[in-house]
Amino acid sequence: MKTILNKSGKVIFSTNENYNCSNDEMFTELQLTEFMINPYFDFEKNEFYDAATEVEKLNRKKELNKQSYDKLIETDWYIIRSIETGKEIPADILEIRNNIRNEAD
Repeated sequence: MKTILNKSGKVIFSTNENYNCSNDEMFTELQLTEFMINPYFDFEKNEFYDAATEVEKLNRKKELNKQSYDKLIETDWYIIRSIETGKEIPADILEIRNNIRNEAD
């Protein structure tokens, strides 16, 4: 996997394909291992960093929370039924909901 960068280190894209960099581009064999909103490469430290502003990070967090909310709401009725009737919540539903919450953290 190659990560294509511009001269300032901004990540343009990653590819498994043979790619010939233009004069304004370079690449590294290092790969992004985590999600970054605005990834850059530090040539001195030889590592990636996220240059996103606090507002961009906050907006991304809000977006992830909304996505989690939308997923959780689909199974909320299991929780309500359990509270109202005492009926057990299926283990797979509890696992799905737990995974959704963990992804959002």
